[in-house]
Amino acid sequence: MNRNLNLLMAAVGVVGANSLVLAPVSAAVGQDLGQAPADVMQAAAAFGVATAVSALFLAPLIDRIGAGRMMRLALLVLSVALAASGLAPDFGWLLAAQAGAGLASGVALPAAYALAAEVAPPGRAAAALGRVLTGWTLALVFGVTTSAILADLLNWRAVFGLTATAALLLAIAGRGLPDTRADRITLPWAALPRPGVARGLLLQLAMMVAFYGTYSFLGAHLDRLGLSTLQGAIPVLAYGIGFGLAGRFDPWLDRRGYGGAAPFVFAGVAASLVAIATLGGTLTGLTLAFFAWGLANHLGLGLLVGRLTTVAGAQRGAVLGLNSAITYLAVVLGAAGLRTAFDLGGLSLCAVIGAVLAATIAVEALTGRDRSPAVQG
Repeated sequence: MNRNLNLLMAAVGVVGANSLVLAPVSAAVGQDLGQAPADVMQAAAAFGVATAVSALFLAPLIDRIGAGRMMRLALLVLSVALAASGLAPDFGWLLAAQAGAGLASGVALPAAYALAAEVAPPGRAAAALGRVLTGWTLALVFGVTTSAILADLLNWRAVFGLTATAALLLAIAGRGLPDTRADRITLPWAALPRPGVARGLLLQLAMMVAFYGTYSFLGAHLDRLGLSTLQGAIPVLAYGIGFGLAGRFDPWLDRRGYGGAAPFVFAGVAASLVAIATLGGTLTGLTLAFFAWGLANHLGLGLLVGRLTTVAGAQRGAVLGLNSAITYLAVVLGAAGLRTAFDLGGLSLCAVIGAVLAATIAVEALTGRDRSPAVQG
């Protein structure tokens, strides 16, 4: 089990690195391709749209073909798309390549989450899922931070070469992943009537808009502060460290359940976003606030994905496909929808909007009827 979980964690890390890397290196990409840093984030929006479409129409194949096989195929396609991103001669090429990466990611993420629950021992599903979610820590600590260093020392194209190679190696290493199959394919929207699915997806949308609506403009914010790409990696590193350290509290989620943990966790998410809004004018303040944000976001993401896994039943692939679609719809709503907010009030206004969304999730946890465990073994 450990080998499989480590492989899934690394796969999530590669997907996560691609979805997060443009923000801190947007100034370097924009300078090379003749775009403003904030406009470069439209490539992240293209990635998000493609991921959402893929999660809706391709992720259901996980139930029929098998999560392991779909994971391997998705990583191969992702490797090609990332290589194409690094070779982009203009911004249109980069948009198209990132859309291709999104098609692969829309399958890879739900496959990874489904496999985590499949290989977990009884009663340890939240801990297993938390370990796989630690892949986002790899994306932030190693992926994004290394990418910022590469972009500063070499160029941004080397970043995509590195992630393309990693995706290819993981596809080769994933030959031992299980391929449990269902008798039929469940279309994602057919899972919406299941009790708890629609509400869980709306909460995930709020969580992810809060994240991407703030994180997407980090590079542009740092550019306004006159900081370099390498300096901009420091808050991202702090977020990743916080996200990783929070994994120590995953067993607490198993014990407390969603209703017992969520009010505290999402209040913490809201508080950390308020800290970004108030302390984000200096690199030190921004770094401390991002560390706290990483701690809270790890637990919040584990609660929401675990909640969906629990209510999904045999339709796990379909429901987690919907989850990925919702997540990357949030990339679009965050990167494109909050562009006006960034122009009007900078990163502070984006973070305040995110704090309101996180507080809404905390209130739902206090007043909602769902008190089931976050994940059941």
